[in-house]
Amino acid sequence: MNRVDLDLTFTSTYCHTPAAVWAALTDREALRSWFLETDFEARVGQEFYVKGPHIGVVKCVVVALDEPHRMEWSWLSPELPTPTTVSFTLEETQGGTRLLVKHVGSAPLVDQRDITRGWPSRLSRLRRWLDGDVIASVAGGESVNSEGHAGHASNAEIVTLNGEARRMTAITVPSTDRVQVIDLTDQVAAQAAMIKDGTCHLFTRHTTCALTVLTDEEGIAEDFLNVLHGLVPQASAYVHDSADHVRAHVLSALVGPSVSVPVQGGRLTLGQFQRIVLLEFEGPRERAIELASSTPSG
Repeated sequence: MNRVDLDLTFTSTYCHTPAAVWAALTDREALRSWFLETDFEARVGQEFYVKGPHIGVVKCVVVALDEPHRMEWSWLSPELPTPTTVSFTLEETQGGTRLLVKHVGSAPLVDQRDITRGWPSRLSRLRRWLDGDVIASVAGGESVNSEGHAGHASNAEIVTLNGEARRMTAITVPSTDRVQVIDLTDQVAAQAAMIKDGTCHLFTRHTTCALTVLTDEEGIAEDFLNVLHGLVPQASAYVHDSADHVRAHVLSALVGPSVSVPVQGGRLTLGQFQRIVLLEFEGPRERAIELASSTPSG
């Protein structure tokens, strides 16, 4: 595999104390909010993973901790035999903290663009998280069964109506954050593979989440949710309930509860960058999604 040597440095300044920035770098739930999915634990020698839509699952180890000044990880991409290193150095400034991130080593050539644009995006998310703004996490969807364990879609029912065969099933997807984008494309593609030509329809019965199609490009999902939140003011005079709850209802109605995608030869005819996603506006909770695949019979 072609590789590229990395020696990348990113600097960002925050109007928060080194202790606050250090906490955001070393708290597992904070990292899951502004960085990526992880099971991080702040202990030298601790192994952990980092998982993202563009990088897959990266195996890491905490190499150094000097609270609240410096932390270093090893960062082993699935495609490489040796890890790169990622270091975080905090320096107190007048009125804030300067954070220096260095990513050094070799990476798959195909990942270079994701790394060079990914870190600035994550550091921007860190700024918003520190400032208390809404941060949208992006995750791959995983269905669960009735006992709460990872599982497959429920048993399908096949009916024929007006000369059209319809295959109906359902999946339950757990969200893990208050605001989240969950990629459902793989689950839907598995259902589409069971029909030759036709249409795959998705519908959610919930009124505080929504379904849509988005590009999988870095940062778009978060930008989309930030724009949506800007359309619905955080007013204090809503009649129904709290501002957050009413906002979730309104955002759900604006985006809509359903998506339909054509199927040809058992494959979803999505564009190169298109992904089917669930938009969570009031998590964490489990979301039920009905799937109906229709194809001409005969």
